[in-house]
Amino acid sequence: GIWMGSAGKADIREGVDFRPCTVSKVASMTKMFLVTAVMQLREQGKINIDDKISKWLSADIVNKVDNADQVTIRDLMQHTTGIYDIIFDSDFYLAVLNNPNKHWTGKELIKFAYNKPAVFSYKDTLQKAEYSNTNTLLLSMCLEAISSRPHHELLKELVFNKVGMKNSYYGNTYKIIANRANGYQLYEGNYENAEYMSTTIPYAAGSLMSTIDDMFLWYKAIHQNTLISAKSKQLAFTNHTLNNGKHSNYGYGWFINEIAGITTLEHTGGINGFTTSGIYIPESNSYAVVLS
Repeated sequence: GIWMGSAGKADIREGVDFRPCTVSKVASMTKMFLVTAVMQLREQGKINIDDKISKWLSADIVNKVDNADQVTIRDLMQHTTGIYDIIFDSDFYLAVLNNPNKHWTGKELIKFAYNKPAVFSYKDTLQKAEYSNTNTLLLSMCLEAISSRPHHELLKELVFNKVGMKNSYYGNTYKIIANRANGYQLYEGNYENAEYMSTTIPYAAGSLMSTIDDMFLWYKAIHQNTLISAKSKQLAFTNHTLNNGKHSNYGYGWFINEIAGITTLEHTGGINGFTTSGIYIPESNSYAVVLS
């Protein structure tokens, strides 16, 4: 069966209830959607995931981002690049706080990774893996170079439109979006409005806004192989095995865990004022999503 429910307020001051049709930020769960678009292009023969990203990005970028001259599309998807994560960069946060409504481009955002040391050298990627939002930023920039289109347009065409996600938004920085929830942060015991940041700030790493209704359509499509083939899905859902025999705990766009012997495919997210969580259990064809 299917159950959708809601609690609390989408707007505390105005007394607006949070409902299943309320538009909320899904944060880092955006990464699942981007990888699904990549896998579709792979099936169409338009992208080779073992190509180095230097094939698609300018030397001006790859020469200034440590490890970028060696990593592949596959490395970006499975977080085996070692590339510095701009989300933890103090200059990035200062720039965002000083101009929360700025429309950021990928080329502007990647500059926060310029000349920052990688977490590990590329030769160690066979032994190590570490989640980095910069990987997804670079992945989206590669998609834009390959398709000559903004990556959010690709997501709309290859994902949202295909499964009927009519209340999912991406890249609408200046658009008023109906039924959008406010974000809140706990401050001195009270929930206060979080600054509403531009949707371009997290870029492909976390810009999507959606609803519980639309997320249901997404998970249903993933289960039914509507978006990508069963073969592609199996590849995306497989733990990357390191040379030391350990698993990285990440496939392509999904964290892969095991609970009581059952494999779970998960992603969580957090962005100014919002937290999210999604879990998919292939064995029982069950899924659960929480947007808060």
